[in-house]
Amino acid sequence: MNDNRLNLPIISRLILYTSVTSLISLTLGSIVGGKKSGLRFLAENAHRLPKTIQGWYFYHKTKNYYIMLGGIKTGLKYAFRASFWVNSYLGIEYILDYVRKCIDAGNTNETSYFLFNQLSWFN
Repeated sequence: MNDNRLNLPIISRLILYTSVTSLISLTLGSIVGGKKSGLRFLAENAHRLPKTIQGWYFYHKTKNYYIMLGGIKTGLKYAFRASFWVNSYLGIEYILDYVRKCIDAGNTNETSYFLFNQLSWFN
């Protein structure tokens, strides 16, 4: 019988969980950040909208750069935050498994309770 969760050692689970969490939160954060940046750009430049075709071209080109930059910034922020919580979860769960010398649902429940409590305080 394997004494690892999901039949994976802690390092493999850490890499797997962190990479999947980072990709998902980076994607979601980029979508949210891009939309907010687009609206912010419109609000900041609503008083001087372009009048020519060339002006509209450069307006949208600049707006796209702002959207990409805002999406990347927000996506990275979301990815780092989510990865921190996932790594904390795995670390605490591993420590409880090691201290109690058994792998069961009790350690998972204790870890979940502790981290959700901390998450509600920090966010």
